[in-house]
Amino acid sequence: MQDDPYLLAVKAALPRVLALFDTDRTSDSYGMGDRRYWAWGLIDFGNGTFQGAAHGLARLWAGGLWPYDTPVQRFVDRIDALFNGARRLTRRDEAFQLLAPLAPAWGDDWWFQGAFAFAHHEMELLDESRRLAEAS
Repeated sequence: MQDDPYLLAVKAALPRVLALFDTDRTSDSYGMGDRRYWAWGLIDFGNGTFQGAAHGLARLWAGGLWPYDTPVQRFVDRIDALFNGARRLTRRDEAFQLLAPLAPAWGDDWWFQGAFAFAHHEMELLDESRRLAEAS
């Protein structure tokens, strides 16, 4: 099993994968994996795709293939951090926060009003949602 070329590739890439995640427990972005968001601030909303690494890490651990001498609780804490990071990346008001500043520029554009109506509906602002939907 140690000669498995896939396992060799995984072990070579694992340090880079682990380095993607914010490990500062005092940070609001603790557990998030999108460095463009949490480390460099290049984007406004983090990409949750990186959080999918939790599955691969858990599979390595469960299969006895984890290459590091890591205490069980430390490994579990790392996986928990990834799930907590995903929880903080997903917000009910994300579409609303993205679209609200654009509203003055887009005015009465039918597509924008429709999208903004859905964002209002997600926030349970139903009267404004209906008005925007009807106007679109």
